Amino acid sequence: MGRAQGFSITEIVVAISILGLGAMGYLGIQLEASRQGQLALTQTKATLIANDLIERIRANPAAARAGFYVVDPAATVTLGPVHCASPLATVSAESRCSAEEMASQDLADIQQQVHAQLPAGILRIDPCDGNYCLYLGWQGDGKDQCQLGPEFTHVINTHDHCLAMTVAL
Repeated sequence: MGRAQGFSITEIVVAISILGLGAMGYLGIQLEASRQGQLALTQTKATLIANDLIERIRANPAAARAGFYVVDPAATVTLGPVHCASPLATVSAESRCSAEEMASQDLADIQQQVHAQLPAGILRIDPCDGNYCLYLGWQGDGKDQCQLGPEFTHVINTHDHCLAMTVAL
């Protein structure tokens, strides 16, 4: 009579261990891919917000030159919606915004987007060499990924992710 066919308990434990390690590696890769996807989505949102703001600044050159688009996140100024029509709208003169009112409306809209779409998001806009320096910061994965150029030396960076650019007027 021959030996019984089958697997020993040692072979089964080794096989299950190898499968478990493979599954853990696969799950780790999936978690990292999900995290990177979320970071990319947030970066895309920040880029879209910045582009929206840049277009608004360039569409209102009088307010831009007058400095109405400067935003300091440390200031306690409340930017309220103005609820008036764009100067380009075909409405009565009384319901049109001034350049300053339009800038206030633009900043209120952008601030709302920053707070709604960026985790612990902040917006800072400073005048720099006849242009504007735009800074968007938000909390991400805890890894410091925010690299600021020399024109942003005045910004105290407390966020681990940011988007910083100069807006030419």
